[in-house]
Formats: sequence, C-alpha cells, structure tokens
Amino acid sequence: MVEVPRARYLVIGCGNDLRSDDRAGREVARRIEALDVDGVTVRSVTQLVPELAVDVVNADHVVVVDASVDIDSLTMAELDVDEHELPAGSTTHHVTPASLVHLAHALDGAPPTSVTIVAVPAHDLGFGEMMSASTTTAIDDAVTLLTRLVTAP
Repeated sequence: MVEVPRARYLVIGCGNDLRSDDRAGREVARRIEALDVDGVTVRSVTQLVPELAVDVVNADHVVVVDASVDIDSLTMAELDVDEHELPAGSTTHHVTPASLVHLAHALDGAPPTSVTIVAVPAHDLGFGEMMSASTTTAIDDAVTLLTRLVTAP
C-alpha cells in the first residue's frame, strides 16, 4: 500500500470552468496551490466524488470551496458532521462534503478535525470563461482568508 503523507489542510475547489462564475471554487484552489505551502494539499474538481475520501482521510482540516447563487457575499461555515450517519442523498452521483467525511470515517475510523465550507457568491452561470466583477472580488477575498488560515502556525 502506498503511504500518503498527512496534510494539515486539504483544500478542495469545486466548479465548472466553462460556466462563468461557477468556476470560482476551482480558481481559489488554483491560487492556493500556487502558494506551495508545506502541509497543504489542493484538489480542483468539477464536482465532489467518492475518491476524494482518500484525501480527506489524510487531512487534519478540510476546506471545500464552491460557488453559490444563493448568497450575496463570501461565507465561511464549519460543517457539523455526525460521523455515524450517512447524510440523506449521499450516493456516488451526488456527493456532499458531509458524505465525503462519512466515507473517510468508514475508511479510517477518524474524521478530520474540522471541515469548513467556503461559499463564493456567483451571479452568472452561463456558458463562458469570464467571471463577473463581484465574483472575482469574492475570489480575491477567499484567497486572502484561506492564505491566512493555511499559513497560520
């Protein structure tokens, strides 16, 4: 079995690069990865998939960044996950942060210390690669916030 080094932080950026503001989570992930901080693992994905549970098992703290049309400003919230219960609707076709933690628990027996959900406001999900000005500003704010988080002693 291949030994995977433990990460202090796992940052997962989600989104579709071809749907304008929907790519916000992936853009945040790209910028955090470019910092090349020791102990920080970054994944940029179109959507959450069960295979990410292997990375979750090997992280102390997990941060999931995704775009949301339901908010007007950047939000950050801790996920309260009951490690003994698989959340409703958790299948291989719709994986949530909570179901990833559950799968990690099933693999290893210990969930990460914390799971943080960062939601970036999205206004335009139409086809295209350009993002709205307000989403771009929120991405900058998210990168600043996460940089402080992952580089703190």
